[in-house]
Amino acid sequence: MKADGVTTDKFLLSLGGKTIIRHITERLLKQQVQLFISINRNIDHIDLNELASIADPDFLPDCPLSGIWAFMDACSHYDHIMTVSSDTPFLPQDLCSRLTEAQKETRADIVIVQSNDKIHPTIALWSTRIKDDLYAYLKDGKSRNMLGFIERHRISILPFPSQNLTRELTLDPFFNINNKADYHLAKILFEKITL
Repeated sequence: MKADGVTTDKFLLSLGGKTIIRHITERLLKQQVQLFISINRNIDHIDLNELASIADPDFLPDCPLSGIWAFMDACSHYDHIMTVSSDTPFLPQDLCSRLTEAQKETRADIVIVQSNDKIHPTIALWSTRIKDDLYAYLKDGKSRNMLGFIERHRISILPFPSQNLTRELTLDPFFNINNKADYHLAKILFEKITL
């Protein structure tokens, strides 16, 4: 959760006076979704704006897929869950509706977003029907590779366009913050889109 050269949790970094997690939750709440945050450690000391949390199970490997399995397990009464990364402050306002529409059209088990010819497997719509296969994949112990699991299922890739803010500056809707340089760029992007 901590980025190279960034000494705090990425989702707690500030953009325009709000944390990144606050920007993400506000964008998603406008899309009328029920929100949970997947936790891989104790964060009781952090104010997450009363978001419900789902802890990663201690009987599975420490990896993003374990968090996705825990989310599926807690929400197995739903047909699908949507996941997003906690360091992506510029998520599209129509993300949920477009993922849902793509799933209905393709009947895919997993719908993954794409931008700038790159897929982002942590930002996806997942069928909860594949929960048992995900559990078996993780317990097998041979691999924790997300793409390795995804390739076992019927997938659909959903492209999203980037937005030209200036002649030199483009906003990738799934831009994520991995280091100090990314954080600096995120602040520039944020200033441009809020002008």
